[in-house]
Amino acid sequence: MQIEEYGLQWNIKSVDNVGHVLLKQGSGLVFRGRLEVHPFWGPYIQVNTAIAQKNTYCLIESQCFYSKQLEPLFEETQIHLKKMIPWYHILHDEIKFPKSMLRPYGTRYRMSLTVALKNISDGTRPAPEEIVFNILNNGNHMPIFYVDYFRNRPFLYVKSNIYEKLPQLWSISDLYNLDIEFHRSQKETREYLWHNIARARANKEPVKMIVVDELSKLPHIYTETSVTYGIVLPAVLEQSTAYLGNYEVERS
Repeated sequence: MQIEEYGLQWNIKSVDNVGHVLLKQGSGLVFRGRLEVHPFWGPYIQVNTAIAQKNTYCLIESQCFYSKQLEPLFEETQIHLKKMIPWYHILHDEIKFPKSMLRPYGTRYRMSLTVALKNISDGTRPAPEEIVFNILNNGNHMPIFYVDYFRNRPFLYVKSNIYEKLPQLWSISDLYNLDIEFHRSQKETREYLWHNIARARANKEPVKMIVVDELSKLPHIYTETSVTYGIVLPAVLEQSTAYLGNYEVERS
Protein backbone atom coordinates (compact mmCIF):
# COMPACT_ATOMS: atom_id res chain seq x y z
CA MET A 1 0.00 0.00 0.00
CA GLN A 2 1.06 3.60 -0.53
CA ILE A 3 0.37 6.38 1.96
CA GLU A 4 1.39 9.98 2.53
CA GLU A 5 2.83 10.74 5.95
CA TYR A 6 5.42 13.17 7.32
CA GLY A 7 5.09 15.12 4.07
CA LEU A 8 6.32 12.21 1.91
CA GLN A 9 5.02 9.24 -0.05
CA TRP A 10 5.76 5.84 1.52
CA ASN A 11 5.30 2.30 0.26
CA ILE A 12 4.47 -0.33 2.87
CA LYS A 13 4.35 -4.07 2.28
CA SER A 14 3.36 -6.86 4.67
CA VAL A 15 5.89 -9.69 4.76
CA ASP A 16 4.05 -12.14 7.07
CA ASN A 17 0.88 -12.50 9.15
CA VAL A 18 2.48 -11.58 12.48
CA GLY A 19 2.80 -7.90 11.63
CA HIS A 20 6.23 -7.54 10.04
CA VAL A 21 6.33 -4.99 7.23
CA LEU A 22 8.76 -3.28 4.88
CA LEU A 23 8.66 0.52 4.87
CA LYS A 24 10.12 2.16 1.78
CA GLN A 25 10.70 5.83 0.95
CA GLY A 26 11.53 6.54 -2.67
CA SER A 27 13.80 3.87 -4.15
CA GLY A 28 16.72 4.38 -1.80
CA LEU A 29 15.53 3.83 1.78
CA VAL A 30 14.14 0.54 3.09
CA PHE A 31 13.24 -0.22 6.72
CA ARG A 32 11.81 -3.27 8.42
CA GLY A 33 9.45 -3.10 11.36
CA ARG A 34 6.42 -4.54 13.09
CA LEU A 35 2.87 -3.29 13.39
CA GLU A 36 1.79 -2.15 16.85
CA VAL A 37 -0.92 0.04 18.41
CA HIS A 38 -0.13 2.85 20.84
CA PRO A 39 -2.82 3.67 23.43
CA PHE A 40 -2.71 7.39 22.59
CA TRP A 41 -1.27 7.64 19.07
CA GLY A 42 -2.91 4.64 17.44
CA PRO A 43 -1.40 2.30 14.82
CA TYR A 44 2.31 2.52 14.13
CA ILE A 45 5.30 0.58 12.83
CA GLN A 46 8.03 -0.17 15.36
CA VAL A 47 11.16 0.21 13.21
CA ASN A 48 14.49 -1.21 14.39
CA THR A 49 16.35 -2.08 11.18
CA ALA A 50 17.38 -0.65 7.82
CA ILE A 51 18.05 -2.84 4.78
CA ALA A 52 20.71 -2.51 2.06
CA GLN A 53 21.80 -5.18 -0.45
CA LYS A 54 19.76 -7.76 1.49
CA ASN A 55 21.78 -7.03 4.64
CA THR A 56 20.11 -5.69 7.78
CA TYR A 57 21.45 -2.95 10.03
CA CYS A 58 20.16 -1.90 13.44
CA LEU A 59 19.08 1.68 14.03
CA ILE A 60 20.88 3.40 16.90
CA GLU A 61 17.50 4.26 18.39
CA SER A 62 14.23 2.47 17.66
CA GLN A 63 11.76 4.64 15.74
CA CYS A 64 7.96 4.64 15.47
CA PHE A 65 6.15 5.43 12.22
CA TYR A 66 2.71 6.64 13.35
CA SER A 67 -0.20 6.74 10.91
CA LYS A 68 -3.94 6.10 11.06
CA GLN A 69 -3.62 4.92 7.45
CA LEU A 70 -1.92 1.74 8.66
CA GLU A 71 -5.19 0.29 9.95
CA PRO A 72 -5.99 -1.83 6.82
CA LEU A 73 -2.68 -3.69 7.21
CA PHE A 74 -3.90 -5.15 10.50
CA GLU A 75 -6.58 -7.09 8.58
CA GLU A 76 -3.79 -9.23 7.11
CA THR A 77 -2.40 -10.23 10.53
CA GLN A 78 -3.15 -12.87 13.13
CA ILE A 79 -6.14 -12.36 15.39
CA HIS A 80 -4.28 -10.88 18.40
CA LEU A 81 -3.05 -7.99 16.23
CA LYS A 82 -6.21 -7.70 14.17
CA LYS A 83 -8.29 -7.11 17.30
CA MET A 84 -6.08 -4.27 18.52
CA ILE A 85 -7.55 -1.73 16.07
CA PRO A 86 -11.22 -2.08 17.13
CA TRP A 87 -10.13 -2.10 20.78
CA TYR A 88 -8.11 1.06 20.30
CA HIS A 89 -11.30 2.77 19.08
CA ILE A 90 -13.39 1.26 21.87
CA LEU A 91 -10.95 2.64 24.46
CA HIS A 92 -11.17 6.12 22.96
CA ASP A 93 -14.79 6.30 21.87
CA GLU A 94 -16.89 4.01 24.06
CA ILE A 95 -15.42 3.15 27.46
CA LYS A 96 -15.27 5.16 30.66
CA PHE A 97 -14.11 3.51 33.86
CA PRO A 98 -15.48 4.27 37.34
CA LYS A 99 -12.74 5.69 39.54
CA SER A 100 -13.79 3.19 42.23
CA MET A 101 -12.33 0.38 40.11
CA LEU A 102 -8.87 1.69 40.96
CA ARG A 103 -8.00 0.22 44.36
CA PRO A 104 -5.17 1.29 46.72
CA TYR A 105 -2.03 -0.79 46.33
CA GLY A 106 0.93 0.52 48.32
CA THR A 107 1.81 3.99 46.99
CA ARG A 108 -0.20 3.34 43.84
CA TYR A 109 -3.67 2.43 42.70
CA ARG A 110 -4.45 -0.47 40.44
CA MET A 111 -7.34 -1.80 38.39
CA SER A 112 -7.92 -5.36 37.26
CA LEU A 113 -8.37 -5.31 33.50
CA THR A 114 -10.15 -8.66 33.72
CA VAL A 115 -12.80 -7.22 36.06
CA ALA A 116 -13.05 -3.89 34.24
CA LEU A 117 -13.71 -5.54 30.87
CA LYS A 118 -15.63 -8.66 31.90
CA ASN A 119 -18.97 -7.33 30.64
CA ILE A 120 -17.54 -6.73 27.18
CA SER A 121 -15.93 -10.13 26.68
CA ASP A 122 -17.45 -12.36 23.99
CA GLY A 123 -15.72 -15.47 25.33
CA THR A 124 -13.24 -15.76 22.46
CA ARG A 125 -9.43 -15.62 22.61
CA PRO A 126 -7.52 -13.48 22.94
CA ALA A 127 -9.68 -12.03 25.70
CA PRO A 128 -10.31 -8.25 25.86
CA GLU A 129 -7.99 -7.84 28.86
CA GLU A 130 -5.11 -9.41 26.90
CA ILE A 131 -5.61 -7.09 23.94
CA VAL A 132 -6.02 -3.98 26.08
CA PHE A 133 -2.97 -4.95 28.14
CA ASN A 134 -0.86 -5.11 24.96
CA ILE A 135 -2.12 -1.73 23.76
CA LEU A 136 -1.57 0.00 27.12
CA ASN A 137 1.86 -1.62 27.46
CA ASN A 138 3.02 0.38 24.44
CA GLY A 139 2.41 3.61 26.39
CA ASN A 140 3.97 2.67 29.75
CA HIS A 141 5.51 5.47 31.81
CA MET A 142 6.62 3.88 35.07
CA PRO A 143 5.76 4.65 37.80
CA ILE A 144 3.19 7.21 36.57
CA PHE A 145 1.10 4.79 34.55
CA TYR A 146 1.83 1.23 33.44
CA VAL A 147 0.43 -2.27 33.11
CA ASP A 148 1.81 -5.45 34.61
CA TYR A 149 0.74 -8.97 35.55
CA PHE A 150 0.03 -10.01 39.14
CA ARG A 151 -0.67 -13.69 39.76
CA ASN A 152 -1.18 -14.18 36.01
CA ARG A 153 -3.81 -11.42 35.81
CA PRO A 154 -3.34 -8.11 33.98
CA PHE A 155 -3.56 -4.89 36.00
CA LEU A 156 -3.34 -1.19 35.25
CA TYR A 157 -1.30 0.79 37.79
CA VAL A 158 -1.37 4.57 38.31
CA LYS A 159 0.56 6.75 40.74
CA SER A 160 -1.39 8.27 43.62
CA ASN A 161 -1.12 11.85 42.32
CA ILE A 162 -2.56 10.76 38.97
CA TYR A 163 -5.39 8.90 40.68
CA GLU A 164 -6.32 11.99 42.69
CA LYS A 165 -6.71 14.05 39.51
CA LEU A 166 -8.86 11.54 37.64
CA PRO A 167 -12.60 12.32 37.30
CA GLN A 168 -15.15 9.91 38.77
CA LEU A 169 -15.67 8.48 35.28
CA TRP A 170 -12.37 8.50 33.42
CA SER A 171 -11.14 7.41 30.02
CA ILE A 172 -7.82 6.61 28.37
CA SER A 173 -7.62 10.25 27.26
CA ASP A 174 -7.50 11.38 30.90
CA LEU A 175 -4.34 9.32 31.46
CA TYR A 176 -2.78 11.04 28.47
CA ASN A 177 -3.80 14.55 29.49
CA LEU A 178 -2.44 14.11 33.02
CA ASP A 179 0.99 13.14 31.66
CA ILE A 180 0.88 15.04 28.39
CA GLU A 181 4.40 16.51 28.35
CA PHE A 182 6.03 13.10 28.72
CA HIS A 183 3.97 11.49 25.96
CA ARG A 184 4.52 14.39 23.56
CA SER A 185 8.26 14.20 24.24
CA GLN A 186 8.29 10.45 23.68
CA LYS A 187 6.48 10.79 20.36
CA GLU A 188 8.91 13.46 19.18
CA THR A 189 11.91 11.31 20.13
CA ARG A 190 10.47 8.23 18.45
CA GLU A 191 9.68 9.83 15.09
CA TYR A 192 12.56 12.28 14.56
CA LEU A 193 14.04 10.07 11.80
CA TRP A 194 11.01 10.55 9.51
CA HIS A 195 11.15 14.32 9.98
CA ASN A 196 14.88 14.27 9.19
CA ILE A 197 14.22 12.31 6.00
CA ALA A 198 11.51 14.78 4.97
CA ARG A 199 13.85 17.70 5.66
CA ALA A 200 16.62 16.11 3.59
CA ARG A 201 14.21 15.53 0.70
CA ALA A 202 12.99 19.14 0.84
CA ASN A 203 16.61 20.39 0.77
CA LYS A 204 17.55 17.90 -1.97
CA GLU A 205 20.21 16.38 0.29
CA PRO A 206 21.11 12.70 0.75
CA VAL A 207 19.75 11.04 3.85
CA LYS A 208 22.44 9.80 6.24
CA MET A 209 22.10 7.95 9.52
CA ILE A 210 24.27 5.82 11.78
CA VAL A 211 23.41 2.11 11.83
CA VAL A 212 25.08 -0.97 13.30
CA ASP A 213 25.81 -4.14 11.35
CA GLU A 214 23.80 -6.98 12.94
CA LEU A 215 26.65 -9.48 12.53
CA SER A 216 29.85 -7.51 13.09
CA LYS A 217 28.28 -5.00 15.52
CA LEU A 218 30.34 -2.29 13.81
CA PRO A 219 28.80 1.13 13.05
CA HIS A 220 28.29 2.36 9.49
CA ILE A 221 26.55 5.20 7.68
CA TYR A 222 23.33 4.18 5.95
CA THR A 223 22.61 6.45 2.99
CA GLU A 224 21.66 6.43 -0.70
CA THR A 225 23.62 6.13 -3.93
CA SER A 226 22.74 6.76 -7.58
CA VAL A 227 23.35 3.92 -10.03
CA THR A 228 22.57 3.44 -13.72
CA TYR A 229 19.92 5.73 -15.26
CA GLY A 230 19.67 7.79 -12.08
CA ILE A 231 18.12 5.01 -10.00
CA VAL A 232 18.72 5.55 -6.29
CA LEU A 233 19.44 2.57 -4.04
CA PRO A 234 20.22 2.15 -0.34
CA ALA A 235 23.94 2.04 0.46
CA VAL A 236 26.19 1.52 3.46
CA LEU A 237 29.45 3.44 3.71
CA GLU A 238 32.33 1.37 5.04
CA GLN A 239 33.88 4.10 7.16
CA SER A 240 36.12 3.88 10.21
CA THR A 241 34.66 3.69 13.70
CA ALA A 242 36.60 6.83 14.63
CA TYR A 243 35.02 8.79 11.81
CA LEU A 244 31.57 7.50 12.65
CA GLY A 245 32.03 8.44 16.28
CA ASN A 246 32.13 12.09 15.22
CA TYR A 247 29.16 11.78 12.88
CA GLU A 248 25.67 12.32 14.20
CA VAL A 249 22.30 12.60 12.54
CA GLU A 250 21.09 16.07 13.42
CA ARG A 251 17.82 16.47 15.21
CA SER A 252 15.66 19.53 15.04
